[in-house]
Amino acid sequence: MRRLFAIAALLLFSIASLDRALAGQPVIADTDAAAHVGQTVTVEGLVAVVFKSPKGGYFLDFENAYPNQLFSAVVFASSAAKFSDLTSYRGKRVQITGQVRLYKGKPEIILDSPDQLRLVP
Repeated sequence: MRRLFAIAALLLFSIASLDRALAGQPVIADTDAAAHVGQTVTVEGLVAVVFKSPKGGYFLDFENAYPNQLFSAVVFASSAAKFSDLTSYRGKRVQITGQVRLYKGKPEIILDSPDQLRLVP
């Protein structure tokens, strides 16, 4: 019983820590993401296109379609089942939290968890 309580307490502490960490990240515009490569931030912008690749991954392109997007959120096929209907984000303003990296000269964040993606009210 003590072991179960300890595990539950640890799990709750971990979730609370993650929520605080994500909430404490600076929010930047999608136009500024390239200036934050290597940093963990929250990027806010408009999802213009949601593309599902033949391999089952998703790309949420901000402001314009690939290859003219300002920023992308990427969900690899191995993580896609964790997310509900990603195509529902098309045309919506969202925030993406994670580490910014460059791919072919464009900034992106890879999403492993639905907690990294939220609609802007």
